[in-house]
Amino acid sequence: MARRATPPPRPATVQQQLRRALWQEIHTGRWPVGSQIPTLDKLEQRFGYSRMTISHAIRELAAQGLLETRGKAGTFVRCAPDSATLGILANFQSDSLSRQPFALTLTQLLESALLAAGHRVRVYPETPELLHDAEGPCAALREDMQRQSLAGMIAVASNLPEWERRHPHLRLPVPTVCVSYHAARYRVYYDFAAAVDVGVAALLATGRRRVGMIGCPHPVMTPRFTQLARQAGLEVHPEWLQTHAVATIGEEYGFRALHRMWQSASRPDALFVPDDIAAKGVCQAALALGLRIPADLAVVYQANAGIDHFYPFPLSPIVLDLPAMAAAAIDLMHRVIANPALPGEERLIAPALPTSPERSSAHASPLAPA
Repeated sequence: MARRATPPPRPATVQQQLRRALWQEIHTGRWPVGSQIPTLDKLEQRFGYSRMTISHAIRELAAQGLLETRGKAGTFVRCAPDSATLGILANFQSDSLSRQPFALTLTQLLESALLAAGHRVRVYPETPELLHDAEGPCAALREDMQRQSLAGMIAVASNLPEWERRHPHLRLPVPTVCVSYHAARYRVYYDFAAAVDVGVAALLATGRRRVGMIGCPHPVMTPRFTQLARQAGLEVHPEWLQTHAVATIGEEYGFRALHRMWQSASRPDALFVPDDIAAKGVCQAALALGLRIPADLAVVYQANAGIDHFYPFPLSPIVLDLPAMAAAAIDLMHRVIANPALPGEERLIAPALPTSPERSSAHASPLAPA
């Protein structure tokens, strides 16, 4: 699956430029919390925009909770920008959260960190019909967008970038950072190349010589895995590389993939499974096939919540530091809010071998889903 290029940055509108200028007055402390901002006449003289444009920008900042108008008394600074309301659009279903642990865990980390920083936070579960809904991600989010009550949005494992490509005239009117497989202007995502590097290193540590992979079909993963494995003197064959569309990755896929692999005359003695849910299916298939792990098959998997606790054999995890991913998304969000015309930016978060048994469960994450 080829990754689409990040679209070129759009120039900031007059409204965005003015809103950023007013935001900076509050952020730098020139307008301290509790102080009255200058009158429309003075703002018009200073910034050179019309009274109508300035009034609209003030209403937007008031909707975000930064300003408040007290009738004839004027407009006052209510709170600092770090206390603005931010939204989190998360791709999980309330009746099946365990099926999307990446979105759930990262959303919890983001919400806790933002609340601790003084933000107000609203979480919006993404509807499964998003890509087919021309009206937008969800009713609650549409209402808040109409009220202009959000300063920014972090989309977690969301199909929002694809929806905006299908409906370019309906882009969310607030700065948005995506933690997603999809290409987006501002994105924090999983470093697939680094995952392969760590996975091959973990396979080498098992001492096995015949290796395969079951997992995500990101374009970099299969060729890189094959190249690194062969450079390390490991044996790898095409039939030992089972990948499929992201939407079909799951327990059943892992289960069927190992069964298909075991129908081959030649079989690997070690597997890299860069997805925690697919790894559950691989473990179930190993039990059904009567395989001993790790005696017959060593499994290196992308850890999430310690699935090895539920199986009677040891697995080799690699982990993703979700707190680091949450911190990167929040930092990028603050930068985009401060400068809506910021050029596109991506930050890669690389997995690693766990440094302790505790870390493999406390900081783990599955492969970032679409």
